[in-house]
Amino acid sequence: MSSFLDSVREFNKIYELENIPLDEMITRQVHFLKIIKEEIEEGEELHGKLVQEKIDPLDSLVEMADWLGDIIVYCTSEALRYNIPIADVLKIIMDSNRSKLGEDGRPIHNPETGKVMKGPHYWKPEGKIKELLMNHHGNQTS
Repeated sequence: MSSFLDSVREFNKIYELENIPLDEMITRQVHFLKIIKEEIEEGEELHGKLVQEKIDPLDSLVEMADWLGDIIVYCTSEALRYNIPIADVLKIIMDSNRSKLGEDGRPIHNPETGKVMKGPHYWKPEGKIKELLMNHHGNQTS
C-alpha cells in the first residue's frame, strides 16, 4: 500500500493538489462530491454497456478495473489532502468489518443485496479512527 500511497502523494504534489485546511472541508466536499457523482455516472454507463451489449469478458473486466481504480485514487488523494493516514484508517475499518461475524463465527448476508450484516460482536470503527486522528493531528481535529 505504501508505494501506492507514495504515488498518490507524488501525483498530488505534481498537480498542486495542496493540503486542505479543516476549515475549508465543507467547501471542498462539495467539489469532491461532484467528482464522485461523475464516477458513479461512469459506473452506470459501464453497467448499461454490460447489460445491453455483448462485450468481451476481458474488456469488461478491464473497464471495471479502470473504473474502480479511478474511484480508489480519487478517494485516496482526497484523504491525503486532509493528511488522513488512510492506510491506518482502512486497517481499523477492516478490523471492524471482521467483527461482523455471527455468533457461530460465520458471515451473515442480507439475502437481497449480499451485503455483509453486523453480528453480535460488531464494533463501530469511529472511536478508534478518532483516536488515530487525534494522535496523528494532535488536538486540531477537535
